[in-house]
Amino acid sequence: MFRVKFDERPILRDITNQQKQHVFAFDLAKNRTIEERQQLIQDHISTNLTIRQASARTQFRRAVRFAREDRADTRRGQPNATLRIIGGGVAARTDLFKRFGALILRQDDGGSASSSALYRTQRNELAVGGFTIPAPGLRSATKGVARSLYPAAIGLTTRRAIAGGNEFANQYKGGAKKRGGFRKNTRFYFVKENVGIFERRQVGKTSEYDAVWFFRTRITLPKRLDLAGTFNRGLEEQLRANYVGFYDFAMRTAR
Repeated sequence: MFRVKFDERPILRDITNQQKQHVFAFDLAKNRTIEERQQLIQDHISTNLTIRQASARTQFRRAVRFAREDRADTRRGQPNATLRIIGGGVAARTDLFKRFGALILRQDDGGSASSSALYRTQRNELAVGGFTIPAPGLRSATKGVARSLYPAAIGLTTRRAIAGGNEFANQYKGGAKKRGGFRKNTRFYFVKENVGIFERRQVGKTSEYDAVWFFRTRITLPKRLDLAGTFNRGLEEQLRANYVGFYDFAMRTAR
């Protein structure tokens, strides 16, 4: 009978090293894949939504988030890489991002939506108006409604106050009514309950009225985005290709 002494330590070191390189390469592959998927989703949103302002297009892209804390790093207990939509998978840090994230998720969900948003009437009371739909002619394929005409800007809904809380902006009512009426070429915006928001313009001794917004308490949105389907299409193939490349890199550079 004879004994054979076999030193398994080099093999175990090799196996451990390969496992480490596998984990390292897989983390890199997951992060690279999510970076590519982030751009894919951003492009998909820009293509499928009508975004008239260049600045808004930038903000929509920034609402699709892959932050440092979302990256995969298994060694630090974070094996998953996560792409998030602000307002869905992550809380919005500002009202701006909250608004853009909510718009993306609403267009992704589609279906029927209702609103009980309140608007200030001429009697200085609050009435339910709901969603606001721009009157014809106020926006085009490349230009949105002027921010100065938004209900908060003309004092018909609340806005965030600089000192905190909410406040109404002062309406420009065209001055006090004096001899002969309101001053010429002045404007006054007012709410017509259950109908919308209108502008009265003083032209000489007469007044002209134009619609600015129409109210809708319920709207039906088509499902324009399908974010989950867009994200998942070709995902496995892309992840596999990235892993093969990063594993080869990891093994070539391993110490």
